[in-house]
Amino acid sequence: MDSTSNSVGVDMNAVGFRRWMKNGITMTGNGDQCYIGHKYRGADESDLVLQWSDDAEYDPYLTDRLRFIFTNDYNSGATSGATCLEGLETFRIFVPSNDEAYVGIGDWNAAATDPEERLDVLDGAVRIRDLPSNPFEDPSLDQIVVTDPAGVLHWRDVSSLPDNCEWNQISGGTFDDDVYTAYGTVSGCPDKDNSVGIGTITPAAKLDVVSNVVTDGTPRIGIQCDLKADGTNNLHSAMTATIAPNSGNAVLINGVTATASNADSVAKGVHAIARATNASITMYELYGVHGEALGNSSGGTVTNSYGIYGKSGGGASTVTNNYGVYGNSSGGGSSIGVQGSASGTTGATGVSAYAAGSSSVTLGVHGVSQGSAQNRAVYGRSNSSGTNNYGVYGWAQTGSVGNIGVYGQVDDTTATNWAGYFTGKVRGTATVYDQFLEHFGRELEDQCGRPGGCQQHHRAVEPQDLRVHSRRACELVPAERASDRPPRPRP
Repeated sequence: MDSTSNSVGVDMNAVGFRRWMKNGITMTGNGDQCYIGHKYRGADESDLVLQWSDDAEYDPYLTDRLRFIFTNDYNSGATSGATCLEGLETFRIFVPSNDEAYVGIGDWNAAATDPEERLDVLDGAVRIRDLPSNPFEDPSLDQIVVTDPAGVLHWRDVSSLPDNCEWNQISGGTFDDDVYTAYGTVSGCPDKDNSVGIGTITPAAKLDVVSNVVTDGTPRIGIQCDLKADGTNNLHSAMTATIAPNSGNAVLINGVTATASNADSVAKGVHAIARATNASITMYELYGVHGEALGNSSGGTVTNSYGIYGKSGGGASTVTNNYGVYGNSSGGGSSIGVQGSASGTTGATGVSAYAAGSSSVTLGVHGVSQGSAQNRAVYGRSNSSGTNNYGVYGWAQTGSVGNIGVYGQVDDTTATNWAGYFTGKVRGTATVYDQFLEHFGRELEDQCGRPGGCQQHHRAVEPQDLRVHSRRACELVPAERASDRPPRPRP
C-alpha cells in the first residue's frame, strides 16, 4: 500500500488481491488496488485482465469505478470536455453490488450520476449498422423491443400490444389485406363518429382534404382517382357518393356539393368530361353530365323532380348574362345544345323554361341559330300516338297589356321572309286581329253578300273555324261545337 493509505498492514485479499495476479502489474493506493496482466486458466490458456477492486460492501467509503478518460490541452476555464481538469469521460463501469455491474457510455462525471442498467447510454443515439438476416431474421418470433418514457428498453409479446387502430388490416375473405379506419364503436380508437383529416388536424368531414400550398406553380388536386375498368357489363365509377337519412326523414340532402370561387377567368363548380379516346370502338352514348331524379316506384309523393336543375344569379355582383342551364354543341353529325325528353301519365315536358324579373325583357326560351342552310332558333316536333300532339305550344296569361302565346317577326317583307309559315291545315278558336285579316275580312264580307259566297269560302278554309273581326266584324263561320274541340293542353 502507498504512503497515503490509512490502512497500512491490512490483508491484501481484503482489498481485492488474488493469488492468480502473478504476471502483470499490481497497483495500490488510496486504500484500493488494481491489476493489469495475465490470468492463467490452464496450459497455454491465458486471459488479459484489467482488474480493479473496492472495499467490502459494508465499508463506509464510496464505490470505486472503472473509467475511460480522454484529455487534451488543459483549459482552466473549461468545466467539461477533454480540456477541463477532469477530462472527457467516454466509458464507465459501475458496480453497485457484489452481483452485478452496469456499463455506461457517455460523460458520467459531467452528468454527476452513474449508469443504472446493464447498458446505459447517457445521451446521443444508438446505431446498428447492419441487422443480419440469417439466422437472426425469424418471422415466427413475436417478441418485440419497446421503451418506457425514461428510455429503458423492455420487451413484450406483439399480441399484447394495444390496438392502435389508426388503420386496421382485414385478414381473410374477399377483402383480405385491405385496410380501414373510423369504423365501428371502439373506445379510444377512430370509430364511426370520428373523421379522417389529410392536411388538417381538425377535419370537418368524414374525409377532409386540405392543401394550402399555393405558391409552387403546380396544379392542385384534392382527390384524384385513376381506375381501370374490366370488359364486363358492370357499372364502373371512379367516384360515387350516397347519402340517406339514418332514420326518419332529412329536410335537405346533397349527393355531391362542389364549390369553385374567386377565379380570375373561369370558375366551374362541376366540370365533367366524357371522352372517347379509342378510335377503334363505337360508343352508343356519351354524357358529359348525366342527371337522374327518380321517385319511389312503390308510392310516395314528389312535387318537383329535376334530372338537372340550373340556377344562376343572386348576390351583388354585376353579371352580363345569367344562364341557369347553358348548352353548347359542335362537331360532326347532329349537334343539339340542349335536348329534353319526357314521359309521364299526367303531364310530360321535355324542356320547360321560366323567366321572371323586373327587366324590360324576360325570355323563357331564347333560341339563336345561324350559319347553316337551314336555321331553326326553336324547333319543336311532336311524334306520338296520343290524342293531341303539339310541335310548339304557346300560352300567354296574366299580363296587363299584351299577352302573346307565339310571336314571330322577320326583319323585312320580301317574298321569301315570313313571320309565320304553316304547311298543312291551320285551325284556331281564337279571335285574331291583324291589318291583313281586317282587309281579308272586308273581301269575305263582300262575297258573303253574294249567293254562295260564304259557302265558297267555307270550303276554301275547311276544316278551319275562324272568326275574323274587323271594324265591320265579318263573321265567316259559326263557332264549332264544344264536342269538336280538342282538349286544351296546359303548360
